[in-house]
Amino acid sequence: MENEIRYASPESQYEGRGPVPDDTAEMAWLSLADDYDSRMKRGNLLVRQYRYREAVEAYRQAERIRRDDSMLCLRLGGALLTLFRFDEARDCYERAAALGMEAQKLAFYFGAWEYLTGRFGAAAERFREVLPCGDEEAVSAIFWHTLASIRAGREPSLLGELRPDMQPGHHRAYRRSLDFFLGACSEEDLYREASEETSDLNAAILFYALSVYAGGLGEAVRAAEYRRETLARVSVWPCVASLAARRDEGT
Repeated sequence: MENEIRYASPESQYEGRGPVPDDTAEMAWLSLADDYDSRMKRGNLLVRQYRYREAVEAYRQAERIRRDDSMLCLRLGGALLTLFRFDEARDCYERAAALGMEAQKLAFYFGAWEYLTGRFGAAAERFREVLPCGDEEAVSAIFWHTLASIRAGREPSLLGELRPDMQPGHHRAYRRSLDFFLGACSEEDLYREASEETSDLNAAILFYALSVYAGGLGEAVRAAEYRRETLARVSVWPCVASLAARRDEGT
């Protein structure tokens, strides 16, 4: 349908107003089931539609059936973090750790939690713990370590871990931002690339990197302009860059 709503709006998730998509036929059937796998699957499908409020409830229903699945903790924690329900999110990540999930696998999630709660020095340390890992994960971790370090007033020391032959995969915007921090292009060049970017996700990442860069220079007005550009990419509002921009804006 032409006017079909594909994703829930941020207003619907943070303020309880605004449009949300309808259940698919599969989701409707899953809502009638009361087994663990059905509750988990419904939660996952709700997340795909950005319906995080309802996803939390679906995951909580799954949790009432069994509490020994570290992946459930991770997914529930991610949904709660997206909604800025920070204490609950951290409890989930800590329970995932207690259930045996590897510390290195959890490091990025804890890093995102630290960053979004304004603990930038702690966030940098968490992102450092992601390494060593594959190229895609490494580029992501180095990107967020760099931004957290700038916010904490520290030297972004992991930039030296980048290699010319690294394959960033779908994290090319992270890699391009890191090239910028290494001096490979100017702020004006990166702004132009972000403005011309056809992928909202890549544009949001590039603009958010620019906002942190400008903020590090004490250019508050320019940083705010870049954050607004990040938040304007509403189709990817739950991505970490957009969540961070929202937190920085105090909204």
